[in-house]
Amino acid sequence: MTSATDKKLKRRNRLYLICLFVFLTILFCIDRIPVDKNRAGQTGYEMFYTNSSPSIPRGIYLRVPMLSIDRKDYVVYQPPAECVAIAMSKGWITNPDVLFVKHVGGLDGDMYEVSYKKGFYINHKYHGHISDNDALGQAIPYKEGEYIISGSKFLPLGDNPRSFDGRYTGTVPMENIRAKVIPFITEDIFNVFR
Repeated sequence: MTSATDKKLKRRNRLYLICLFVFLTILFCIDRIPVDKNRAGQTGYEMFYTNSSPSIPRGIYLRVPMLSIDRKDYVVYQPPAECVAIAMSKGWITNPDVLFVKHVGGLDGDMYEVSYKKGFYINHKYHGHISDNDALGQAIPYKEGEYIISGSKFLPLGDNPRSFDGRYTGTVPMENIRAKVIPFITEDIFNVFR
């Protein structure tokens, strides 16, 4: 007879294998998943968005009602044209209509500082360093200084210091936000088993 502990372990291992299978399917088939491919020419009513960038956890994000936008929310947004031009010239993106998925790092009235020596701060809280080169050794443009977010703008923030986010691009108009999203199935699913 199998003990209760053995049954629990078998159930946990089965769940782990199912999650592993789903994650690997997503990882290797992310370009074939029948969800929005984060392009600007969408209807605006998509339920799912994909993220294949290491800026935040890779995977599928679920659209939620955009009743308000708060700091730390995930948003899908159209980056400004100058950001798209830089990302295209560096080879970071290949589609000029791509949408970015990032956290909201700052809103109207917040202060942020960009300094190569000191790092990246939002409201005097450290959010990572400034990289002067990407993984390929190409220069990443940034403007050092202290800034106050004003008007209907937000500061995008990624989890990765090399994320092409507000530390390099500055603020983005709120009207560029296409959706507010939450993680649905992401690579972070494996943290459940640690």
